[in-house]
Amino acid sequence: MAEPVTTLAVISAVSGVTSALVALVQLADIVETKLQKRKERKSEAEVARVLAEVSSITGGRSIPQFRGSGYESWRKTMKAFLKSCDLWDFVEKGYKAMAFVKHRKKETWAMVIIVLALDDSVGHCMLLNANTSKQLWDGLQNKYQ
Repeated sequence: MAEPVTTLAVISAVSGVTSALVALVQLADIVETKLQKRKERKSEAEVARVLAEVSSITGGRSIPQFRGSGYESWRKTMKAFLKSCDLWDFVEKGYKAMAFVKHRKKETWAMVIIVLALDDSVGHCMLLNANTSKQLWDGLQNKYQ
């Protein structure tokens, strides 16, 4: 016959289970923290890679910044800058006109450089509607010219 279960035995068993659950939760927190740190390092590495590629494309030159005023001056400077990076055709003609597979990356870089040129004060609401560097450029022109 089985031994009778005492209250002390139940409490002891529950306490053991509770301790095990607490240990599992703590372990899960540690794992989650390590994964988050790994993800942050990966994100930081990705940002560094993109910035290095932008620097390579721009020849290490600073991207002309647009802060919401002086659009005409910035537009001329930025146009010359994009030409010097061999990206102006995408902005001027649009990606569809240049729709070769080898040009997709340059179209993307043209858009990235324009976005990096925009100060936070300019606002990025037009970015939501722009799928190409031409659309982004035209949106800026419509708003600020």
